[in-house]
Amino acid sequence: MSFVHLHVHTEYSWLDGACQIEKLVKRAKELKMPAVAITDRNSIAGAVRFSQKCHEEGIKPIIGLEISVLNNMSDGRAFSLILIAQNLVGFHNLARLISLAHEYDSTDPKICKSQLAAHNEGLLCLSFSVVGELGTLLLEDKQDDALQTIEWYKSVFSDRYYLEFQNHGLPKEAIAMNLLLNLAFQTKTQVVLTNDCHYIDKRQPEAIDALNCMRLGMDFKSAESKRFACNEYYFKTPQEMKKLIDHPPQAISNTLTIAESIELDLLSELPIQMNHNVSDILDKVQQCRLPECTYLSYKAKNKINLHIPSGMLDNVIETLHDNFSDFQIERVSSYQRYSTKNLFIAVAKVLGVSADKVEWLTDMMPKHSKSVIDAIMQSIDFSCFALENYLYSEAVSITSCLEGVFEQMGYMPTVLAMVPNNAPLPIVPGSQSIPCSQFDLHALEQLGYPIFYIFELDALTAMQNCLSLIKENRGLSINRDTIPLNDSSTYAMIARGETEGVFHLDSRRTRDVLQKFKPCCFNDLMAFIVLNTIKPDKRLNDYVKRRKSKQEYPHPILRSIVAETHGMIIYHEQSVSLLQQIARNTVEEAKIFKRILIHGKPKEVRLIHETFTAKALENGFTETVVTQVISLFKSYGRMAFPRCHAMTLTKIAYHCAWLKANFNEEYSGKCITNGIDSRRSHEF
Repeated sequence: MSFVHLHVHTEYSWLDGACQIEKLVKRAKELKMPAVAITDRNSIAGAVRFSQKCHEEGIKPIIGLEISVLNNMSDGRAFSLILIAQNLVGFHNLARLISLAHEYDSTDPKICKSQLAAHNEGLLCLSFSVVGELGTLLLEDKQDDALQTIEWYKSVFSDRYYLEFQNHGLPKEAIAMNLLLNLAFQTKTQVVLTNDCHYIDKRQPEAIDALNCMRLGMDFKSAESKRFACNEYYFKTPQEMKKLIDHPPQAISNTLTIAESIELDLLSELPIQMNHNVSDILDKVQQCRLPECTYLSYKAKNKINLHIPSGMLDNVIETLHDNFSDFQIERVSSYQRYSTKNLFIAVAKVLGVSADKVEWLTDMMPKHSKSVIDAIMQSIDFSCFALENYLYSEAVSITSCLEGVFEQMGYMPTVLAMVPNNAPLPIVPGSQSIPCSQFDLHALEQLGYPIFYIFELDALTAMQNCLSLIKENRGLSINRDTIPLNDSSTYAMIARGETEGVFHLDSRRTRDVLQKFKPCCFNDLMAFIVLNTIKPDKRLNDYVKRRKSKQEYPHPILRSIVAETHGMIIYHEQSVSLLQQIARNTVEEAKIFKRILIHGKPKEVRLIHETFTAKALENGFTETVVTQVISLFKSYGRMAFPRCHAMTLTKIAYHCAWLKANFNEEYSGKCITNGIDSRRSHEF
């Protein structure tokens, strides 16, 4: 028997849904469901990630949401319902309704029925559970009002309106659902069976209760600690769903009918809408009148780094607004997951474990544990003590169930997306009148929106001040773009380590290392800035040794790609070029290779090396060439850095050094603060 769940809350229903997307899709596949839906409360933020996971597993993704609806704006009584996008127009309307709901109240979003009617195209509507408008009216013995409500929704949605039947074993459900069945027959309205899913496994009700306590700031002893009146709000099997209702049979078959009516493929349809003009947009940014001493670099086709003087963020946003009237400038949402340690602390706290005991237990957890089970496997002490009594072991069990939920939802203050005014994106209020996209950075990048990563640097403020002093004191107007990058006196000063107050070259340790490294050209300095990480880097010594000796390259392609860095891979672009020219990898294949090379497990890395080797040999390259390239990947590939970003950082550092070398009086005066930018090594 086939069945499709149409009422599911994931981690994007913040601290109210524990159906994590990866586990949800995996469970749907195990149960041989042809499709599955997510219907998070006031959110479609998980739509892109959910669609990707469904496509990977061969399951149709259904995108919907739960939203509160008022009869009108003066009516204080709101009821939830479920809206599902049938197509791209429907998805656009979901996004618009979310935006309208947050305009009403960002803390308690709602829409009114007139707004719903105006944005109904491409949407299916489910009447919601016993606490929805119909269930409430029927339990209040207001059948005439319930009948009028059904007629209104049918007038708006026609046959896209379904009466939603649920059976969690609650007495009031039995009463309301029987009455609703009569109304369905009387009004000839379609019915559909759903289960309000908030967690995956039947054995996890304590997890959703813990999540509820974390959301409300209470513990398990509180009378309001339980999220639900029963333990039936889990992701049921088709067989379990069939047992919930005897008639009408179409209540089950309509779940498949709804799934079959969905014609929405976000991964193919949305990028087509977004990518139409990205290159032109990025070119136009270069022509904008951005603040003096702004440094721009391209991270990729649709990614731009803007390094600007501190305090100029509002000016930059205003400039972008003025130059791109057809677009909105939006901040990007950020969804921060609990670390294993923080989640265990939060769960143990609501279970009533004392603060000193929680600290004692978490001190035994290994750093960077991937999960609480991983912590148990790694630490004998934590394993023994965390399982020594019921309360501690319950904390372990619940933590394991909740891993992956979000600790915080906010926005990235210095990451901006440029979104066409008519784009189907859910927009919610941000700070300082700048709206915020509900989608996170990964989703927006996947869809092809131009993304601005903005770095506010004290060094650029200092540079502005210095240039002003030079003009004031000496009558010279210096354009930093005309500063020569081969000034011997500047490199001599850098090689002596006389770089106090110079961006990225200021710390005592860096100045000591510079005296040994002795960069004598721009490429050397750029390599140094990449290799000079906080921890001592073996690659610095490798670079110096290789620079002193002649390198041999078994193939001209190798020479053309890595000769500039003396036979080392320092930049991402070098890895990509090797993959494309030797293994004939596509751009997408190169991205996957690079991602696995940097983040993959040893087994995954070995596998991609084997795949690369097979392709390279097939393309006629010798084993000597292939062996050397694999050796480069193993030695340096994981630590490679984007060349375009490295070049921008190096230009800033060099221009600061040039000003210090040639205009020391102005540079070391009012414009320099102690320890300038030494704290900004996190940019790497």
